[in-house]
Amino acid sequence: MDDPAKIELAKQAATIMTIWNPNKDFNRTAAEMRARKLMTSGRAKEVIAPERPATGVEWLTAAEKKATSKPTVKLMTEHHEQDTVAVTATWQWVTKDGESWAGEGKQTFFFTFTDTDTDTDTEPYKIRDYVSSVL
Repeated sequence: MDDPAKIELAKQAATIMTIWNPNKDFNRTAAEMRARKLMTSGRAKEVIAPERPATGVEWLTAAEKKATSKPTVKLMTEHHEQDTVAVTATWQWVTKDGESWAGEGKQTFFFTFTDTDTDTDTEPYKIRDYVSSVL
């Protein structure tokens, strides 16, 4: 995938999807819900938050310290599946007073996109589908 617009959209979506504020977000899906504006309406409707809150040491520590995640996203250049952009996100937790620590793991996203109208090229790309895995 060599289309710069699709690559930029994938990076933007992965960034939005990994910015969490545990004091405001019920769970990590809240960030995916914020990224729905970048998706087709059909795909956006599939983003459904679970009914249970996020837990785990990383989330609870960030909540206790009132930290927010600050992601770093990178294109996975070694991924060569046609029509798919792969992006990996890692994050730091950062407090308002500047304390920070590394997030646990990384999240990899695989995005596919709509096509633009080749005659007018005015329709922006939208995310048609995505999957992610947390390592």
